[in-house]
Amino acid sequence: MTRQKTGLMVLRVWIEEGSTEPLRVDIRQTYDLSRTGHATLTLTDVDLVLSTVRTFLETSRAIGAVGGNGHG
Repeated sequence: MTRQKTGLMVLRVWIEEGSTEPLRVDIRQTYDLSRTGHATLTLTDVDLVLSTVRTFLETSRAIGAVGGNGHG
């Protein structure tokens, strides 16, 4: 049986009162849950968050990290 990779991206969003850029988005991502470690970054720009999510999805599709589980 072929083992399928499963990618995961988690976004945690909050507002930092008093900041000139109050939006905070903490992103944790991995392309393979069977491996240890993940990338973490915190962003304040909506367009950059959207771009990061798009890149994650496109990369996941390209490397075969998602799919085959009957969803989508």
